[in-house]
Amino acid sequence: MTDPVRSAARYKARYKVGRAKTSNEPLDEVARRYEAAMAELAAMESKVKEVIHTFGVPGSQYVPYLDFGRQLYKLNRQERVSDENHAMAAKVLLDKWAARGCDPNILAKIRKDVFTSANRRPGSAALSPLTPPPEAVNRMPQAVSTHRCCART
Repeated sequence: MTDPVRSAARYKARYKVGRAKTSNEPLDEVARRYEAAMAELAAMESKVKEVIHTFGVPGSQYVPYLDFGRQLYKLNRQERVSDENHAMAAKVLLDKWAARGCDPNILAKIRKDVFTSANRRPGSAALSPLTPPPEAVNRMPQAVSTHRCCART
């Protein structure tokens, strides 16, 4: 994603006026939000590229790291994700891309340098560490069966 302005212009060209009339939002507001989101995404990708470049990753291997960044970006924009769930989801993403051949140190650096608590969407929980707190694991409710075969005596 090199030019967010060009992307926004293509979006406006694709946007059908008939759809805008069915919603309560005017077309300009939708286009303004799209432009802002594209600018934010382009800024995030440039930061990810800076981190990748500092590690000396060849250009042919940028795509998986950028995809990791895009998925973390999407996770960061979710408003109703608690700190614990966010940490677990971010850890799963890190493990997924490490299993696909990306260097876990570079992935952790991308997560730390590019995605900080200041980058979280307003109203969402702050970015938490990679591992959930131990009390989160102990709060899981224990299953209790009332069936006669499964009931504990």
